[in-house]
Amino acid sequence: MKKHILSQYSFLVLTSLILLPGCALLDSLFGTKKAPQPESSQEKALNKDLQDAAIEVLTESNTVIPEEEITGTPLVTMNGKSIVTSDSLQAEEAKLLDANPELKQMLAFMDPAQLRRNLAEGLMNQALVDQDIIDRGIDKKPEYKKEIREGFKAVERMVNTKFFTQSFDVRITDSDVRKFYETNKDTTPQLIISRGGVKAMGIPFDTEAEAKTFVTQIAAQGNDIKKAAQAAGIADKLKDFMTVNQQSMGIDPEVKAKIMGITKASSTEIVKGKDNKTWVVTITGKEETQYRPFEQVKAEIKDYLEKEERAKKFDEEINKLKQKYNVKMDETFFAQPAEGAGLETELPEDLLSQLEGAGDDMDTVAYHDHAQSVI
Repeated sequence: MKKHILSQYSFLVLTSLILLPGCALLDSLFGTKKAPQPESSQEKALNKDLQDAAIEVLTESNTVIPEEEITGTPLVTMNGKSIVTSDSLQAEEAKLLDANPELKQMLAFMDPAQLRRNLAEGLMNQALVDQDIIDRGIDKKPEYKKEIREGFKAVERMVNTKFFTQSFDVRITDSDVRKFYETNKDTTPQLIISRGGVKAMGIPFDTEAEAKTFVTQIAAQGNDIKKAAQAAGIADKLKDFMTVNQQSMGIDPEVKAKIMGITKASSTEIVKGKDNKTWVVTITGKEETQYRPFEQVKAEIKDYLEKEERAKKFDEEINKLKQKYNVKMDETFFAQPAEGAGLETELPEDLLSQLEGAGDDMDTVAYHDHAQSVI
């Protein structure tokens, strides 16, 4: 749990540049975005000087906590200076929960004091690392400044993408949300509490004659297939299908289809399986599908639809900008695969998983905030 919290905190350190008013510093130093213009050598040198100045300003402090939040009761000090206080810890906890909504649900099963302790240790460790980097002069090294500069560029791209997509006129009405709910509630697992289905039990036989004989035995036992199986000495062959629905696994497809097609709540049927076995199936009841109440998922669905609409508008707006800025791409470069690189070659699963997870935390080069599920 501690490692999880610290990993989430490392994300907060970067995103705090976006959430805090200090972002204006990037605007004043790097300037507002305009149509690309050729830079002179003097302008390139000036821009580099401005970026270096930004690095100096943003790395001169030895704390990851904004000065205005260093108030309240000191909790952790370094060389007599407060680096974590009751107020700063509360502020960081709020940021952590806002950035990770799933943690709010986990808090019900966690000790809040332990969460704050772990978070305070994370802040303390980061401050120690920051101070050590300064003391050893690592922050003055060219490779350090280069990486900081690249990090600024990544943040700038993320902020640009954020504001670009927020400028879209996206309007999802209540009727849009309701329509999605009604259309997809049977196929979206997040909208289903219980799929319901037909409760059934069955026994396979090699011949239809044996199956018909057993049906009479069931009737003699008060339509109780368990008692009939015990009386016939075949209780070990009895299979409880539990509740059968479209998602049920491990059932002969012909038998499943027949069971789901039975309308009577209590009946005994003879069913021919795909494996040529003849099944005697007893239906003991039916359950209706239970869905999550609409009002409970309304906000989540609306958020999902808004993300989908923004993704759609993103592509539309990018196409408009290609025309506006006369963007051309040399498609011939991508037309043929590199020599020896077969398109049919499959990527290793571990690499695929890395690619699928890449960029989940931030959008930088291109917009990919596509919702993977409703919740």
